[in-house]
Amino acid sequence: MWTRVKNLLLNLDDIIASLTFIGITAITIIGVFMRYVLNSPFEWIEEVSLLLFVWFAFIGISAVTKRDEHVGIDYFVRKLHGRTRVAVDIFREINIFIVVIFVFIYLGMNLSTHALDKLTPVLGIRYTFVDIAVPIGGLLALMHMIRKRITKEKSEN
Repeated sequence: MWTRVKNLLLNLDDIIASLTFIGITAITIIGVFMRYVLNSPFEWIEEVSLLLFVWFAFIGISAVTKRDEHVGIDYFVRKLHGRTRVAVDIFREINIFIVVIFVFIYLGMNLSTHALDKLTPVLGIRYTFVDIAVPIGGLLALMHMIRKRITKEKSEN
């Protein structure tokens, strides 16, 4: 039971990112077909695409954190050796940690709560449902960062 919950939590970002990517692709294809072939566009396509794209981007941050595949210029870091490289790695981890905690979780929650009264023009969806992806992605990324740090410390001992 706990293994299934653990696996679900570890893969939740991948599942959400995959579903949102599939949704964006399907909606775009449907939108193009309806607009240019049937000459009868759906008005809601842009809103749903925006919602899915925001979720894809911010949950994707968590998936990338899990695999340590963030975009970076690591040419010079790979040239470093010993304590200098360890110091640079620690500095990088601390900075990413601060950004995740402060920007994504704290400011994302503020953004979400301030969007309670704001609705999308066509479907009337609260922007909170769009904006809540920011702190959720941050929380999932934080979970992966903590898990990686714990497993790294266990392997060093």
